Amino acid sequence: MTKLTTITTALLLGVTTTVLAADYSKSGIMYDHALHAEMGMECVECHEGAWESNAGTDLLLPEKASCANCHDVESMDNCGLCHVDVDDPWGYAEKASAVDRFSHVAHVESEMDCASCHGPAEAIVAAPPKVDCRSCHTTAADLQDCHVCHSQGEEYVPDDHIVGWELWHGVEAGHDQQNCSNCHAQVDCQDCHSGDNVERPRSHRLNFAFDHSWEARGNQIECATCHMDPGFCADCHRQYDVLPRNHSRADWLLPTGDGGAHGTEALLEMEGCISCHDTGASDPLCADCHGR
Repeated sequence: MTKLTTITTALLLGVTTTVLAADYSKSGIMYDHALHAEMGMECVECHEGAWESNAGTDLLLPEKASCANCHDVESMDNCGLCHVDVDDPWGYAEKASAVDRFSHVAHVESEMDCASCHGPAEAIVAAPPKVDCRSCHTTAADLQDCHVCHSQGEEYVPDDHIVGWELWHGVEAGHDQQNCSNCHAQVDCQDCHSGDNVERPRSHRLNFAFDHSWEARGNQIECATCHMDPGFCADCHRQYDVLPRNHSRADWLLPTGDGGAHGTEALLEMEGCISCHDTGASDPLCADCHGR
């Protein structure tokens, strides 16, 4: 039995379960990738244009001439093999590609197979979600990599970023940060939310300034999500004359003897001292009292 006879018979007998289960409401053409893959066909046999495509706007779907390599496309009895509505046959649904700069050639030259982006034959995805792209391509800060695939570059705005998006995007971000990270790097959030550009986080209640130290000690990593600069704490504490608890000890600084407990603490953990008392190597704070 020839390949043509096998495929045609299978289609006519209605064993194309993928076709029956698929939604072709937006296209006039139905196609069973799984069945053709079972017959040993390779993607390039129908989508040969992908091996030469450097633009996402290229139509890489097989034309009637490609189908004619195996099927008798001149027979009216075979129209139902591909066309959803035999009485009113029409082709593929037109859709403008947002990734108009996408290059299939670059991915083919990287020795990637079709399934890496489009999935297995039984579950083909025509346009892979961006999260799949990010499995190889790291998100660049300030939308610097948008131009790789989008000619609009930084001007490209997803469909869900409608009017008022800035007011409730925090809810979406809290629900699905992965979706945001497809376009935005973590530093993008910090750049926009720095200073007084946004209301304080929900965790920063009204009395947060008075008891934040407890939370900072318990989870410094969470604090560093926004307060990345190590000097942030020291700058704020200097501004408001907030001293560490051990600095209030009566013997912390003595004018005679060994100078007090601060010397012992400095020997044990000089890094703790430097985190606040770092005035540069040319003008060390210790030298003010201990000489140069």
